[in-house]
Amino acid sequence: MRTPNMSGDSPILDVRGLSIAFQSRRGEVAAVQDVNITVHAGETLALVGESGSGKSVTGLAIMGLIQMPPGRIVSGQALWTGRDGKIVDLFKLSAAEHRKLRGSDIGMIFQEPMTSLNPVMRIGDQVAEAIRLHQGKSRRIALDDAAAMLAMVGIPDPARRLADYPHQLSGGMRQRVMIATALSCRPRLLIADEPTTALDVTIQAQILDLIAGLQRELGMAVLFVTHDLGVVASTADRVAVMYSGKIVEDAPAKMALEAPTHPYMRGLLRSAPRLDMDSSHTLEAIPGNMPDPRRPPSGCNFHPRCNYAKSGLCETTDPIRQEVAPDHWVRCARATELPAWTA
Repeated sequence: MRTPNMSGDSPILDVRGLSIAFQSRRGEVAAVQDVNITVHAGETLALVGESGSGKSVTGLAIMGLIQMPPGRIVSGQALWTGRDGKIVDLFKLSAAEHRKLRGSDIGMIFQEPMTSLNPVMRIGDQVAEAIRLHQGKSRRIALDDAAAMLAMVGIPDPARRLADYPHQLSGGMRQRVMIATALSCRPRLLIADEPTTALDVTIQAQILDLIAGLQRELGMAVLFVTHDLGVVASTADRVAVMYSGKIVEDAPAKMALEAPTHPYMRGLLRSAPRLDMDSSHTLEAIPGNMPDPRRPPSGCNFHPRCNYAKSGLCETTDPIRQEVAPDHWVRCARATELPAWTA
């Protein structure tokens, strides 16, 4: 983790007003709406929210991996600062230009390694593929580099593992291969989409330590997509909370976890177990479910589940993004009048 950016230096990734929609049989469905996020060099931004909130879609859009159609970038920019200092809008790149950037400057760890790795392709060739494509190395040299990457991510006897297939590895080992592949060209930004999902606690801790160590070694930024607040507390410099396709709270991690403002973030924290809780403590579940994106509620998307919803306001007003404290942004019509946070 780095010190949260307060110096005003330019981010390497600046996403502005991103909206994404998908065509369905019942018309177009808004999946992401007016998302604004920034990531600075060496920083870890955690994108937090329930399944279906739009986190993974946001990451895929940055990578240029939204299938179009049925997907469509409705509006927005993703301004990327290259190694040469030039700024480009990722959404305006051609497919060939995006492929050149993807894997070399921006890497991604996908959520399910077993479905993301090619089951009929050897591990070594999968890791070496990006090295050959982006660095123009021969197969032999690329495989040597692949073995070095497998060693870097903690896979024992890496030279022998090059000949293995994904089904011959455990879940934790497959995840390490995904990390090695994503980092094979030393990217400046790593997008980690739920990289510890379905792993046991011990392996999860090892993967998080591995990513943090490689981040320090390579000086890269990390966009960490997760629903796990424990992971957020241990890894993030900054937190962007996503609900029903919108960023509802965006703040330095310490502020978001210790002084949350948006009712949704407060609900997430009250529903998560903590080490300091005794056996008599009852966790508070957030009532209801995520709204159907085909039929979103009027006004604030969260108001049907919100304990602080105000009649005549929240069901009619779509809240705007406002700064409630220095560098602390919230999308809530009642943000300035809510009671102080208590855990």
